Amino acid sequence: MSQTAIRKERLWQVEARITLPRFMQKGKDGSLPSPLTLFNIYPEQVLDQKDGFEVWLKCDSPESIVSIHDFLPGTLAATQIVTGHEDKIGQDLGYLHPERHPYKLVAKVRSDKPEKAIDTIIERIDLLTDILSFQLQYPVKIIKLRVFDISEELHKGDKCELIEFSGTPFYRVAKDAGALYNDPVTLEIYPNQISKDLPEDIEAGLRWFTKGISAFPVVDKFTFYWIALEKLVPHIIPSEERKHFRCQKCNYELQKCPECGAKWPKRPRPLSQKIKLLVMSLGRKSELFDQLWETRQLFHGRIKLKDFQEISHIARLVSELKSIVVDALKIVLDLSVAEPPYSPISGFQWSTMGIHGFIEKK
Repeated sequence: MSQTAIRKERLWQVEARITLPRFMQKGKDGSLPSPLTLFNIYPEQVLDQKDGFEVWLKCDSPESIVSIHDFLPGTLAATQIVTGHEDKIGQDLGYLHPERHPYKLVAKVRSDKPEKAIDTIIERIDLLTDILSFQLQYPVKIIKLRVFDISEELHKGDKCELIEFSGTPFYRVAKDAGALYNDPVTLEIYPNQISKDLPEDIEAGLRWFTKGISAFPVVDKFTFYWIALEKLVPHIIPSEERKHFRCQKCNYELQKCPECGAKWPKRPRPLSQKIKLLVMSLGRKSELFDQLWETRQLFHGRIKLKDFQEISHIARLVSELKSIVVDALKIVLDLSVAEPPYSPISGFQWSTMGIHGFIEKK
């Protein structure tokens, strides 16, 4: 390796701040202490050591870590389970308040650029959060990611290069990739559109639509909008039409068994056909339905939530699917498709942004 290459390569520290449960001690009667005191119980340790890399579990204040053996059995309770309030702060707003989460996964990586250092280790760190979520039965998420140059010892006033993300780079941790859509917000409320008596399936469709519009990851949005569509379709496309199976090669209608002559009952129209009829009746092309139906296979594990092109394709389809669900809701609510609310196909931008700059040692 040339001297130039050696000088270019630097040592970077990659830190992924994560959500881990914090605990409180209950009284003998099960009561909670006042004021609440939260404990960190997971010791600093190497979690993964492979291919020349070590990934450590670190805590901002290691002196605050207590041993579970210091407590009587059954007196420690995770805040998520006991109050629900800490869960609201910790999970939903964790990206806004990363300082409330003292634990982080730390690795040191040699690379010529900080972006390459992240790309080298982020998939392994992401997998560790999945394993920890399974082991702890708690949603372990990356809520902040930073990488900075530690090639040389820093003294007060020295600066080092740094990249910091709120959350994770969307193109590396696909399962949490969130997008911001440029959807217009309706400026008025229309009381005449509000119906008090709705079939349960239509109410369910509204609930799933609300889940979709509230969700952050694009995979969640697609899932919730699709469920809403499945709840609404039977109220729009009738099920009376029943057909026999047909030969996939010659399209011959199979009305009876060719061996024994027993007659076969007709089968109902498949859900896929109903949805395709609805999509096309709303003026969309059959190619769009094909893309939506193919993406629906994520429910069966066909999508691995790892490929950037894959997740970008889903993000683009979310806007199309939402628009279809909005039109379907108008139909079941006896509204004209030309009436508000409107849901045009909109563009999007990835929500996680990185800051690239320099920090000064205090």
